[in-house]
Amino acid sequence: MPKTRKRKRRVGPEGSKTLKDRVMTFPDGVGKKLRAKMERSGGWESLCTYSILRDDDPDLKELRLKMESPSKLSRQESRAMGCLLGNVLGDALGSPLEFSDVRYGSTELKEMGQESVWEKVGYNRFALKPGQWTDDAAMALCLADSLLVHQSAHFDSYDLRLRFVNWWDFGYNNAFGYDDDRPKRFGRRSVGLGGNIGASLDEFKQKRTPYTTSGDKETSGNGSVMRNGGVPARFWSDLETGMAVAWKQSKTTHQGDEAAE
Repeated sequence: MPKTRKRKRRVGPEGSKTLKDRVMTFPDGVGKKLRAKMERSGGWESLCTYSILRDDDPDLKELRLKMESPSKLSRQESRAMGCLLGNVLGDALGSPLEFSDVRYGSTELKEMGQESVWEKVGYNRFALKPGQWTDDAAMALCLADSLLVHQSAHFDSYDLRLRFVNWWDFGYNNAFGYDDDRPKRFGRRSVGLGGNIGASLDEFKQKRTPYTTSGDKETSGNGSVMRNGGVPARFWSDLETGMAVAWKQSKTTHQGDEAAE
């Protein structure tokens, strides 16, 4: 596999004190001036390496120490980590098979490093490398970021919807920020936008509604379910709030009750 080099992560304003100060939250949505500025600074990839945490953030330092010695993780932390990492790894493992024919009992994909599957004709529609994720994990990371930043309010639908826009328009939380080979072939633009979610992003840019009004009550799909892992990780001790937030986050992109339930 081609090597990648480490690229400095882009973070929020210098001197900010809190997570909320450092994250890209704009009450009026993505304005024309902001969009023009971001497009000049990198266009579709301008947020590929953006993080809500600084490299010297105490929370990040503590997490890194615990990851070096997993036994230091509490039971809840270990489960939350497994939930989110499992979400991303499962998405990455299954990505080359997306859109391929269903063949029950097939065992051709056995491990992440099995590059022959990623290179097989008709597979790997997004031309990913083993370990790179799609829209499902990227949107799960957007949801996790939003829940971290807005802990006191539990959930901010405007913030989450804006993060989804930033994912698709500017590469926020996609898998390509540290891949130096991809720009030569495809660029670092995000991949995997489906019809229902695409319509919800277009609607949000125009109307700035807290929950999507695109589609109808029959518009469900599974996109909002696949990104939901951060909700139980955040609200593991408060089932009622967790259920409410799971419902609300689904409604940011899908009107249908079936997906929310």
